[in-house]
Order: sequence, then structure tokens, then C-alpha cells
Amino acid sequence: MHTHLQYSVLPESITNPDCRIIYVWRDPKDVLVSEWYFVKKIYMDADEKATFDQFYELFCQGVGPFGSIWNHVLGYWEEGKLRPEKILFLKYEHILQEPVKYAKKLAHFVGCPYSKG
Repeated sequence: MHTHLQYSVLPESITNPDCRIIYVWRDPKDVLVSEWYFVKKIYMDADEKATFDQFYELFCQGVGPFGSIWNHVLGYWEEGKLRPEKILFLKYEHILQEPVKYAKKLAHFVGCPYSKG
């Protein structure tokens, strides 16, 4: 399952001890740009004149379709610290730099019998 939901609002069927979560986070500046284009495409009419600067201010305040990026990341981070066997916390940019390393880490996390972590 893929979601943009914050950890605090995930259903119990996902937060239960039997379910594993792979959380991939991105550099906040990349999230900002991605959300800007998403919001422009989905929510803004062609005649709306919202600027990137205005969107930046709202993003920094945590106002947006997915809430505060800091609360989002920290929710998964904190839960992952409590239960590292349940949540694998990965940074997107690191995966791009060393794909083999992180593919092995992912395989180990999901229980692939041939992986060594």
C-alpha cells in the first residue's frame, strides 16, 4: 500500500505489530517543489494567481494537503526508533546514490531469506 498519510492517522490494520512499514522521505526542498506542482495542477484554477513565494510560506507553516512535513517525517521516525523491526526509514536521495545497498537493506527488512542486510 502507498500513502501520504501521517503515521498518527494510519488505521490499526497497518499499525498493528504484524505489519511492516517502509517509509521513504525526501529532502524538504524537493517535497516543496513537488507539492507546488501538485497543488497547482489539482487545486488551482487557471485564473488563480497564487505565487510560489506564498506557497512557500504556507508550506513552512505546515499548511497544505499533507500537513506539516516535519510532523509527517517525525511521526514515522519516532515510531521507527521505538520499533525498528516494524518501520524501515529510508531517504530517497540515499537510495539514488547507493541503490544496491538499499535494495539489500529492503530485502532484509521484508524477510528475504537470501539477503544479508
